[in-house]
Amino acid sequence: MAGALSDVSASDSVVDDPRERAASRLFDGLDRPWATVGLATVVLGCHVAVGLVPYLRDRATLLGVLIRPRGPRLLTRAGAMNSAELDTGELWRLVSAVFLHGDGVHFILNVIALIALGRLGEGIFGRSRMLWIFLASGVVGMTLSWV
Repeated sequence: MAGALSDVSASDSVVDDPRERAASRLFDGLDRPWATVGLATVVLGCHVAVGLVPYLRDRATLLGVLIRPRGPRLLTRAGAMNSAELDTGELWRLVSAVFLHGDGVHFILNVIALIALGRLGEGIFGRSRMLWIFLASGVVGMTLSWV
């Protein structure tokens, strides 16, 4: 009986099967999605910061900071994708626009998708690769809408 228990613990401590290593990495990413949580926090910070502008000018309520639609002028000033501005060389907008959202529904749906897919991406690709995939896909998407 003791020999059977020692065999089980020895096989659990050494993972030689590539499928088991991949499954272990996947479950680690699902359990501790730090990059996804950090990214969602940055997106939330950007959303709140842009929403505070009308609030500080007495044009929105405190709840409006989260759910009120942001006008195109406000979003452009915050760094949204704008072809005319990009044509003048403001290429940083290709990155900043990834973090901006038009209203509360847009923000909530994107964060739900980010948490669901980000956790999975972290589990499959790892934290740093998931962040690079997020940034690269956002910049490519913005570039394709520019041209």
